[in-house]
Amino acid sequence: MADSLYVIENRITQLLQQDKYRWQELAQLAMEVRQQELYLEKGLPSFTAWVRAIAQAANRQPSLFWRYLKAASYYLRQVDSDDLDLISDIEAAPEALDRLEKIERQAPRPIVEAMRDKVLAGEATVAECREVEKQYRPSDPLSNRGRPTLGNEGSYGNFGRWRKSSDRPPAQQKKLDEGLSRERTTAALKSSLESYAAIWTKDAIDRRYPPRNQRTHSNLILRLGEHNHRLEQITVARWELKQPKIILGAATRSCLADFEADSHWEIYRSCCHYFSFAIPKKDVALRQAILDTLPSHIGILAVDLDATPAHHGAIAFPVSIIRQPRRTEPNQIGQLYEALYEDLLDWNNKSARQEH
Repeated sequence: MADSLYVIENRITQLLQQDKYRWQELAQLAMEVRQQELYLEKGLPSFTAWVRAIAQAANRQPSLFWRYLKAASYYLRQVDSDDLDLISDIEAAPEALDRLEKIERQAPRPIVEAMRDKVLAGEATVAECREVEKQYRPSDPLSNRGRPTLGNEGSYGNFGRWRKSSDRPPAQQKKLDEGLSRERTTAALKSSLESYAAIWTKDAIDRRYPPRNQRTHSNLILRLGEHNHRLEQITVARWELKQPKIILGAATRSCLADFEADSHWEIYRSCCHYFSFAIPKKDVALRQAILDTLPSHIGILAVDLDATPAHHGAIAFPVSIIRQPRRTEPNQIGQLYEALYEDLLDWNNKSARQEH
């Protein structure tokens, strides 16, 4: 027999008086009130009115209850059940489940499936979920809600798509889809390069084992003369303590149009020993364009966005070498180290904020 509203409210009050309590129990009790319409026992017109009343009685904000209810409801949808007793089995934090729902809206399907398994098993931290959600969050604020068209959820060609094509003029829809797709692809490429840096740097210069020391830096600001250049990704590696450090640069290109529109990558050649382009493995046209138009000392890193992603601190896709880069001697390496030092001091970020 279900508990009466009086018993449930007393238990909720007891929970909220504790320094630590299981949010799952509070959510389960509140959902029982909603499912059985127990709020009618107090003559309240709706469940929302009951949430407001119990929150006020417990000296808490109603948003606390709604956050727990949303997380519990989302979990039940994930396990395809309406059994409220399953709520007590939830291992994840409410915010982790909330972030997972946002990831589901915008990230490619392999990312969603990998994160879902990790979150539901209680193995994903809130910080990790927040970072993945941020990585695939659209820059267009209107895209923060809704889902891709039915059947295209999270597919490679639909990163960030959230409306049906018929909702927008064809030209506007095409421009929006392409922009978001490039953005999501670039984010996946960068994350994969950083996560697999110890592996691809070894393979890129044909070493038998990963570097002893290695650190990857993203969006590093390099000052050459009167101009600032933003280097997408620089990896500093050292194989032995007595050997000098090696600088490996990488520029991501999400598609052929992206490659043709930007030639700023040439600055890499003046400040790193090895330089490569990182591209989606399946993009044959982009790969061929690089092979046909760029010198042979520039490497090509292929990121397999259709593979099952792995967990390396962040969700990442495997990186393989299509063409090994060849070593060149940089003539701006002193400026690069100066940029790394200023980045450590956070001077680059402060300067960028002042310029804007």
